[in-house]
Amino acid sequence: MNDFELTLLEEEQVKAPHILSVLSTYGLKASITDLAILTDIDKNFNSFYVKDNRTLFGRGGPYFLKTSRNDGTNYQDICYIEASGEQSPIGCSGDSRIRGIRPVLVASKSFVSGLEKKNGYKDLLEVSFGEYPQYVEQDREKVQHLNNLFQEHKLKQTGKTYTFDANPYYEVLSPFFPRTFLEYELKGNKYIPYIKNSNGPYPYVKLTNKEEVKLGKTYWIKVEPITWLYDIESNLLLSKRILVAGIPFSIDGKAYAGSDIKRYLDTYMKEEIIPSTIERSIMDENPSLKSFVYWKRPKGRR
Repeated sequence: MNDFELTLLEEEQVKAPHILSVLSTYGLKASITDLAILTDIDKNFNSFYVKDNRTLFGRGGPYFLKTSRNDGTNYQDICYIEASGEQSPIGCSGDSRIRGIRPVLVASKSFVSGLEKKNGYKDLLEVSFGEYPQYVEQDREKVQHLNNLFQEHKLKQTGKTYTFDANPYYEVLSPFFPRTFLEYELKGNKYIPYIKNSNGPYPYVKLTNKEEVKLGKTYWIKVEPITWLYDIESNLLLSKRILVAGIPFSIDGKAYAGSDIKRYLDTYMKEEIIPSTIERSIMDENPSLKSFVYWKRPKGRR
């Protein structure tokens, strides 16, 4: 096995009696990023908040499980955690693009032991590893500066990209089609310029900068460290947030092992969460991680 792999939660990991210990304490709700909103997550987040954050950053949303239930046809119902995360939290439907991805990182104990940990909600251990575009830049002056440099072709590229699905949420019968965004750097901060090119299921939702989503507008999404909840008993790292949406689970009746979403995690997200530079101490303790330091273009990327 490589140093780590990304996957989704199993159904039994969110239900008694086998629910993960960290979920028993923190709950099943997960906050959504601005990127998840822009990539068309289902709108349930105005009513539900995670336990440790009642601000716009703490709004919750639905996210996929590994489970799917084939109805005997060429399609399937896909299971997910409801945004409410309470009572009967698991829903199943054929909607394949409006649920989010809350990744699970599976790694060896030696790998996890080399990551710095801190206490979070009710002393749950949190780990910071990898990075991903998450929230829009809040400072309007910085946004204007980014726009000006971008238009003048003076903004520095890092050489890294991030990939999402080009199809809109209502294309439920279309397979994954990659839409690639370049990463840029300005004064030590990294961003991607995300342009919303189609209305989402709820077009008037607000981002964390309190602005409504608008078509054709460039949103500078800051690349930030990923926070993981550490489940000690299972040695799993569970993303504290729903990072992205719009990725189809599968359209051809296949289970998780043959799904589009697994291919996305394996081919794109696993590569893309690795920073262009990694803490030397982590590399020294995990020598094989060096193969992930420089971003490599996956085969078949458009």
